[in-house]
Amino acid sequence: ASKKAKNVSAADRAKQYPPGVLHSDGAKLFCTSCNITVDHYRKSSVDWHLDSSIHRKRKVEVQSNVALSKKQTTSTENREARNSLNFDLTEGFVCANIPLEMLDNKKLRD
Repeated sequence: ASKKAKNVSAADRAKQYPPGVLHSDGAKLFCTSCNITVDHYRKSSVDWHLDSSIHRKRKVEVQSNVALSKKQTTSTENREARNSLNFDLTEGFVCANIPLEMLDNKKLRD
């Protein structure tokens, strides 16, 4: 007969682990990586899940997706900055009555 800690809430159990590993909706405890419920009454159940091969595999997948997402965000920000610069340059040419063909100049392109 194993002990059950009935007075431990899902939120309390989540706080016993590093941030981002587990989260609760008040009544239930969830593994953030796997997005499944975990028995919060027994710490050993949580530990068992976190040590399972399924969890470890899913955690790696989530981390690689986060890294890819950050890389894509940086790429998008760079593209937006370039587009903004191109727009500002074009707008400046138009306001100064400089023909847009001047943008084809090799020195200007560099």
